[in-house]
Amino acid sequence: MQNLNLTPELAKQLLAEAAAHGISVTELLEAVIESAASAESNAAQEEHFQHRATPEEWAKAIRELVENFPQKAPPLSDYAVSRESIYAERKDSQL
Repeated sequence: MQNLNLTPELAKQLLAEAAAHGISVTELLEAVIESAASAESNAAQEEHFQHRATPEEWAKAIRELVENFPQKAPPLSDYAVSRESIYAERKDSQL
């Protein structure tokens, strides 16, 4: 946690605001922080692609991902995709 250095003017404003609402400065600051965090979280969710994208935008994004996906990996061998390779552990554990 970090200490805050308040100017005398800001401290007076906080005290006056808290008194006007009939709460302590701590309660006022907690409410302000919660409100700011909630607003930031809502704004972040609204800005995320998955929350605002249309089906057409999703399709375009997926096409771009596939087209730009790195093609560096060599193809798998026939053995790598064979039944014997895939189920080798099951065969060994049944013995």
